Amino acid sequence: MNVLLDRWRKNPARELAEALEQALAAVTPNAPPADQSAWQRRARKLGADDLPELAALLSCLVTRRLGDVGERLRAIRKLGPDPRVAAAIAAFMREVPFTSNSSLGLWREVLTTLVAAGDPRAIAWVTEFKANLASTREGFRKLVEPEAARTQQALVAAFPNGVPSLVGVAPAVAAPVKNASSGKARDEATLLAAVYAHPEDDGPRLVLADHLQERGDPRGEFIALQCQPEAQRAASHKRIGELLRKHGKAWLGELAPFITSEVTFSRGFLSRAVLKVKNELEAKKMRALPGWATVEEFIAGRFPVLPSTARALCVVRGATEHWLATLIEAPQARVEELTLSSVSQQELWARFEASEAARSLRRVEGIPFSWMSAPMLAQLTRAIEPASASDGVLDEQQLLAALANPGLEAVLAGSEFRSSAKLTDGRLRVTLDLSLAKRQPGWGDPADEKRLPHIARWTIEATERLAAGIAKSGGKTLVQVLEISRSEREPQLVLPSVATKCVALVREALLGWVAQAEALAFADLRAVGGKVLDRTPKLAKPRAAPPGPPKLEYACELAWCPQGLFVLQEPVLLLEPASGAVLRTFHTTGSAKRLVTANGRWLVALMGTAHVFDLEGGTASRELAGPGGHVTAAALSSDASRALMLVGDIYMDRRCEVIPLGGADGARVQSLFSRRGNDNGTLSPDGRFAVLGRGGSKLEVFAVDDPKARGELLGSFEVDNYTHCAFSPSGKTLAVETQNHELHVFDFEARKERAMFQLASRSKHVCNDHVVAVAGGEGLTLVDLDAGSMRRLLDTPSQSVALSPDGKKLVARIDRALVVLDLSGRELLRLPCSD
Repeated sequence: MNVLLDRWRKNPARELAEALEQALAAVTPNAPPADQSAWQRRARKLGADDLPELAALLSCLVTRRLGDVGERLRAIRKLGPDPRVAAAIAAFMREVPFTSNSSLGLWREVLTTLVAAGDPRAIAWVTEFKANLASTREGFRKLVEPEAARTQQALVAAFPNGVPSLVGVAPAVAAPVKNASSGKARDEATLLAAVYAHPEDDGPRLVLADHLQERGDPRGEFIALQCQPEAQRAASHKRIGELLRKHGKAWLGELAPFITSEVTFSRGFLSRAVLKVKNELEAKKMRALPGWATVEEFIAGRFPVLPSTARALCVVRGATEHWLATLIEAPQARVEELTLSSVSQQELWARFEASEAARSLRRVEGIPFSWMSAPMLAQLTRAIEPASASDGVLDEQQLLAALANPGLEAVLAGSEFRSSAKLTDGRLRVTLDLSLAKRQPGWGDPADEKRLPHIARWTIEATERLAAGIAKSGGKTLVQVLEISRSEREPQLVLPSVATKCVALVREALLGWVAQAEALAFADLRAVGGKVLDRTPKLAKPRAAPPGPPKLEYACELAWCPQGLFVLQEPVLLLEPASGAVLRTFHTTGSAKRLVTANGRWLVALMGTAHVFDLEGGTASRELAGPGGHVTAAALSSDASRALMLVGDIYMDRRCEVIPLGGADGARVQSLFSRRGNDNGTLSPDGRFAVLGRGGSKLEVFAVDDPKARGELLGSFEVDNYTHCAFSPSGKTLAVETQNHELHVFDFEARKERAMFQLASRSKHVCNDHVVAVAGGEGLTLVDLDAGSMRRLLDTPSQSVALSPDGKKLVARIDRALVVLDLSGRELLRLPCSD
């Protein structure tokens, strides 16, 4: 081997370098050194011909300690020029494992060792390294980029003609390559390549299984068992499970870093995987891996990347619009089933329909029917449109689509109801699946009798909306068969009397125009006790203030309007700021979230539906049907023209709904803007923009009021996992707190950052264009945006805070008191409260 290495040092051709690397890869490495001392000791004795030892040392060249890595680099440099060392350094650089400012010294050692290795291929490797730096922190990138540029200049100067050509050394190359691997290894590689080339065929898999079983490899048995007919495979289920538990992780091989543990093996190979690619750097590493060839179903990760080797892929679930764009540019994709989680651009869907990737599509979920062309509807066998602001009732357009295209099942998946239409035996059959009392996260224990009245009321109200919606649709002249069904998977939380009433409501609305109605049973509904009570929110008439201190909930929200201080709890209190006297009391029973407009005129109570109260007129509430579900967050425009709701559990995929609050009493309100997968969000004061947290490092701005650009992404703010944000009343300033307790203040109109402040703990805040008031566990803090300073006003932990309309005072809720202060911290009022 010294001969080949000597030849490479005289003529560092690519073929010679690759032959040296192949010879190294073919040996079985020695056991790696136990610690730093052992590594140094063995490196001093290393010879160029000792391939097992060289492989062992290069395999653990990188450790967690910067100092240890630097020492190992200096020791390995003593070997002299060697393409195997250069290749190990290049692999290290592709990972970019250290990105702190203190690692600059280590990166200098890395680049110095790369130059000393004397490999002209390093010119391209350094170029790749500079490109990879784009995905790292800006501060780190600015430190390392000049070092990389100097290294590249040195390599270009050493190899002005690039990688030399190989002249007259082919025989020397062939020998080590031939000796590098055994016949068995070549046979296995050839058989595996045949499986990847024809993933649809069981033949190559069974040939490989025989070969592996001859060698005693358990994967041969696993492939053979999974390729059996279904009946025989069921009998081998236990043994298949044992093999998978013992060897499954190892069989994932080089795919393991890019998928979660939620995998499925079929016919002996990976067939279903949940991707976890984080960035473009990881995407580069995984795109061309041959193991993707057998994967039939991808659960899309946050980063859109489609492996070029995924020949068998036919199902993609959870795809975003970025994934849709990736599929358009992937001519090898032949997706048959596509589930979309969030797509807001109709133009993007139209481009996808026209691409090669859509030619095989048969089932799609997550796209409105109105977006689909007639040819697309004709080729589909199933189309599911998630309901954003509806109850899951098919309208005339969707019924006509099912009637015109035999074989198509049109489905609308509402939050409370699910309806589907299919042409069967020449008759249009509509099935209504009533998910009665669907238990939302946060509802508590099903056996809790205190929840029963609410569940019963919710069920009946939802059924009334369903019946009214169907009666108004244009389907009454189309439907021949109607089925009313109940999913057995839903928890049985409804009284039999409530279920009977729901069936009667729907049948009464439908039997008048459906020729034949088949009402399937709401069977096996378990009686759990309790009475059905009316919990519709009602606005009480003004009444005298109760004697003594007002009772405030521990974590009540505050709002300071021209009329006074609003304490948003149940009941809602209006306090006089100077004395703390209770001016008025409002009841909003059954509401999950309460908001007051900046002018103090409107009170909005949200719980799936929006109940709007006129505080000045004292009229009864006006109910506007919203998206339904468990409201976990909300925001309100200053003029109460629209509200934002985040519906769903905080730990699950939530959707954002922006709904208008105008219109006639009881009118059905279509969502102005709907988007899935949001961590949190708010509205601009004028209601024109929705600002949504999408997880990770972005806070995205979407248009709401412009019909032409509604739902369009207008820009974003770079933040690190934000937890709370607030607009100034003018809408010019946006203050955002992150999970790391950083307070970022942005100029919203210019979309740029004004200032950043470090907070001590998680908090809530309000702001105007000059100050930010922060309430948290460390107390009450005032941030002066003009002066760029912070000062503590109260050391007592506070739960909520509000600024006066003139911006000269603030109020905070602290332990057993409500405190009003001026901006200097002088206490103006302390109102004792009974918790």
